[in-house]
Amino acid sequence: MSDDAAAVSLAGSAELYGRVLGCTRFEHVCGAVLGPVSAALGATSSVFLQLINMPPRRDCVHRDFYMGDAPESVEAYRGGYYEMDPLIAGGLRTMRAQSIDRGAFVGLLSGFPGWRDASYYTRFLRRYDIGHVVGVLVPVRTVNRSELVCLGFHRTHESDGFADHEVRLLRELMPLLQTVLTNLAFRDAMHLSEQIEQAMSDSAAGVGFVVLDEDLLVCHANQRGLSELGLYRPGAAANGCQGIFGELRERLMRMPFADGRRESFTLGVPGLGSAGLATINVEVRAFRSFDGRQNHLLLTSPTDELRAIRQSFARAGLSEREAEVARLVCAGQSNAQIGRELGITFRTVENHLRSVYYKVGVHSRTQLVSRLLRLQ
Repeated sequence: MSDDAAAVSLAGSAELYGRVLGCTRFEHVCGAVLGPVSAALGATSSVFLQLINMPPRRDCVHRDFYMGDAPESVEAYRGGYYEMDPLIAGGLRTMRAQSIDRGAFVGLLSGFPGWRDASYYTRFLRRYDIGHVVGVLVPVRTVNRSELVCLGFHRTHESDGFADHEVRLLRELMPLLQTVLTNLAFRDAMHLSEQIEQAMSDSAAGVGFVVLDEDLLVCHANQRGLSELGLYRPGAAANGCQGIFGELRERLMRMPFADGRRESFTLGVPGLGSAGLATINVEVRAFRSFDGRQNHLLLTSPTDELRAIRQSFARAGLSEREAEVARLVCAGQSNAQIGRELGITFRTVENHLRSVYYKVGVHSRTQLVSRLLRLQ
């Protein structure tokens, strides 16, 4: 190869690597990965597939992108033909086992003996004029699920098969492709986790969580979990909530640690209600962090009676702040105590309480509690 030809080849490789590296979102896949890699390989069509393990259905094609003249082939493939594809069979087994032991690899469909005699070829590939396939498989294990991210590059029956130097080029791209595809999967999982966490935090009937590290100190939590355990809120120490948390920590210290162990109990928390309302359900799940440290996940949820009271607030059309005031009234707190608890003035408490009385249709604290209990 001449120096000029080598320079052109090097420049082409640098451009290809740069375009693939620029794929930071799923909507970039066609322009940054499928398009330039297909051009470099001389493929007539190409596809991106993200398969996820999702019991009880086991697995499904979660996301796909296609470049070529037969987009309907992707719909047929995701409808069940992927389970007949020998090229991804090993990757599916890895995903279903929820492991990443196999690692990423490049494979040729023609490397599987008898593939042209199998029903996958006769019923699917011939139907869509796919005569040659080279694929990239990247198993990924995120916090949410096990996945298999795939790239497939195709040629028609009339075309020559993929040459050794073309397969070699794809293998040289493999570390970069694995990094980019894994990054996409983890970003997707992170966004999903954020949405779930936010929903858990916002939902009136949701679940709170608090994560304690090996020293039993809070290292992660949502607002609901902190509130239901009485942590980090005005007046928590005065109301005895810190003592409750100390009792909870002592209970955890007495509990033998075993990864995956679960234990449930109820916990009385001052400030959440009177004798009938002052309990929450706590589920403890022991687990090890990625570096092997002991952690405890505390999942909190209100008891049935407290949940019913909150549903009553919703039926009465109370705003979030009005519901907080009504909850503390049901807990037997005075207006002054409510003001300190919520960090608002005495006059503001009175204004909220008048609005609550109007919406519920009562004239006193006793009538309010009685009416809310009947609204269950």
